[in-house]
Amino acid sequence: MRLIILAVPAFALGACAAVPPQTVSTTASPVPIAAFEVPMDPGLIRCSSLTNPNALAAATQWTIGQARAGVLSGQVAELPSEGDLALTFTAYCAENPNSTVRAAAVHWGLAS
Repeated sequence: MRLIILAVPAFALGACAAVPPQTVSTTASPVPIAAFEVPMDPGLIRCSSLTNPNALAAATQWTIGQARAGVLSGQVAELPSEGDLALTFTAYCAENPNSTVRAAAVHWGLAS
């Protein structure tokens, strides 16, 4: 009887140590985003680089910063949203692929 009482916890602990079966995922692995090195002055990012999401994010953040400075100095009436700014960059850069982020921001009146 004592042997049974000692054996039951040993089996229970053995079940806890068992590795669960691995399931195979059939989902496709995400495509890695190409690395983009942001220049010291993000205003120099070329429009042709904005197809990279990292470049677009850096350009958007830089332009938002320029617009905030313009709002604080009274040169810009209101701050654009990041989503609207990203869409505007996409449209502007489709027409001006050799332009820079700074030129686009100056064109919209968000930077000087």
